[in-house]
Amino acid sequence: SSVDRRLKIWEITSRELPLLAEHSGQVLAVAVSPDGNLIATGSEDYTIKLWNAKTGAEIATLTGHKSVLALTFTPDSKRLISSGEEREMRIWEVSPPREIPRTPQQATLYGPKAISAASSYMALDPKAQTLFVWIPPPPRDMRGVHRIDVIDFANSQFLYDFKEAGRIVKSVVFAPNGTLAATGGADGSVRLWDMNRKEATMRPGGDWILFPKVAFGDIAITFDNARLIGTSTQGDVKIMNIADRKELKSFKAHDGAVYICQACPDNKRFVTYGEDNIIKIWDMEGKELRRWDLGRNQGMFVINMAFTPNGQQIVTANKNSTIYILDLP
Repeated sequence: SSVDRRLKIWEITSRELPLLAEHSGQVLAVAVSPDGNLIATGSEDYTIKLWNAKTGAEIATLTGHKSVLALTFTPDSKRLISSGEEREMRIWEVSPPREIPRTPQQATLYGPKAISAASSYMALDPKAQTLFVWIPPPPRDMRGVHRIDVIDFANSQFLYDFKEAGRIVKSVVFAPNGTLAATGGADGSVRLWDMNRKEATMRPGGDWILFPKVAFGDIAITFDNARLIGTSTQGDVKIMNIADRKELKSFKAHDGAVYICQACPDNKRFVTYGEDNIIKIWDMEGKELRRWDLGRNQGMFVINMAFTPNGQQIVTANKNSTIYILDLP
């Protein structure tokens, strides 16, 4: 049931997560632990909840943030990193569930107002050595400086940052292996950044125009770093080969803007969610494998989503305080 206890009248999945409790506000962030055992959700109700991914039982409720905007697990599934509306980041142990006290170095990096704006997107490299944090400009100044902070997570040290100014960035993605970032602009272009522990450098070739005069929706990079999936505010999808910038597939995916695009860990599929309130799963040839129509009268129902590590489900963070697990073909 939803937060207002109304029955859902559309088909969602063969197995909806049987939650024992719910958030009291919109779910803004979701993450699945790399071992597949835990789901973490963050809400505008100022809480993080940990769930047993197999049974749906709530394990813990964690407090300390205002609205929780971003979540990511460490590769060993033992810790969780969170970002909140109050411009703080926190690190949690998942068993037993508790906030890990900050060292003086961590207080400087993650403490009150340590970052200049609330971050809704961050990622950790597979070795848990480097944390990447996107810092957008204030909403009233989207042509302002978009900054990415690169942090030595293992030693709690700031490494460097890199910036984009004078360009409206609509979406950002970090490649899963932590060596590449891509930003999608309001002008329909992509910028690729090679990253290491010392610096980030923009790849030769300059801005890569995917959607002339049409703004980017969301953007994804496959786990093998081979392909980039770009989407637009007009519902278009383009699958591109990163090495030679060759277009592999181009098609219309949604009526209206694409809000979410994520690559599956198997490098064979990806998911999109659009303004038409439909979730679609695709193969890399652009064939639609399945869809979930959430109802045209619902508005933007899904706020965030994540694949399970085995690529067999998608977990969605929803506006009505729930999460869904959707079984994939």
